[in-house]
Amino acid sequence: LATYSDGTQLTCSPSYSVDNTALANITWSGALTAQQTIAADGTVTITASIQTETGSVTAEKQVAIKKLVPSSLAINGVTSVQEGKTASFSATVTYNNGKTATVSPAWSLNSGAPATVSAQGLLTAGTVNADTAVTLTATYTMAGAPAVTTHKNVTVANVAQVIQSFYGIGAASTTDYSALVNSLPHRGTS
Repeated sequence: LATYSDGTQLTCSPSYSVDNTALANITWSGALTAQQTIAADGTVTITASIQTETGSVTAEKQVAIKKLVPSSLAINGVTSVQEGKTASFSATVTYNNGKTATVSPAWSLNSGAPATVSAQGLLTAGTVNADTAVTLTATYTMAGAPAVTTHKNVTVANVAQVIQSFYGIGAASTTDYSALVNSLPHRGTS
């Protein structure tokens, strides 16, 4: 908005510039875009210029540019996986401006966990004799910012083996069958 010496105000279309393009760029129409990656918080000065019959008229405005850094991380996925099965996990980062994004963190499990996890977040449960808790960890590192880490407890669930049927040979009592069933190897409880 240009104000003339007689008090008249008119909307005008100035040309814009910014003093530090390492922090931000500005278009001819005045749209300011901060750089995706900056070393630290900073301030830019925007200059708007118009040409009049008597010369150039300018106005300036300072704008703070904040460095985008991750503030927290969350793991998305189930809380229980049956032994011998797989489950996929993902991670969501929340930045200091409140925006969120799905990211690819480094995945790991606690030492001795009866499971493995791939670089893509695919957890493969091993064999367990009873329900076993494991700790899944995700760590996200953004260039120039501190790493953020989070954990999720996941249970590797034991699946009890159930005898569907068996056949007796010759004469046998109910007690004999019970003894046979009890002697069979199995995991968990039926």
